[in-house]
Amino acid sequence: LEVRHEGFLWHIIADSATISEDQERMFLDGAVRIERTGASDADRVDIDARDVTLLVEERIAESSEAVRLADLSGTLEARGFRVDMLKDEFQLHSDVQGVYDVPQ
Repeated sequence: LEVRHEGFLWHIIADSATISEDQERMFLDGAVRIERTGASDADRVDIDARDVTLLVEERIAESSEAVRLADLSGTLEARGFRVDMLKDEFQLHSDVQGVYDVPQ
């Protein structure tokens, strides 16, 4: 599955997927990888999670399971997340831990 918006390409890969009867939600089961790329390497974000729900029209991905988010500057791990692909907003819900390289 691919989503393009304002210069970013979101590529979503899952072990399996089911679409709700009303086609408003897609249930991505098992291991899920969400990759955001853009014009530069600094735009890349990799999200690894499990059992993600995608709100199709709103382009929002969310899960209450463990998540790992990585970009050029480091990684974050948390329990639960929400990503709005249209607004390019990331929310991590709880137990957030991160490791970042501080430029000198």
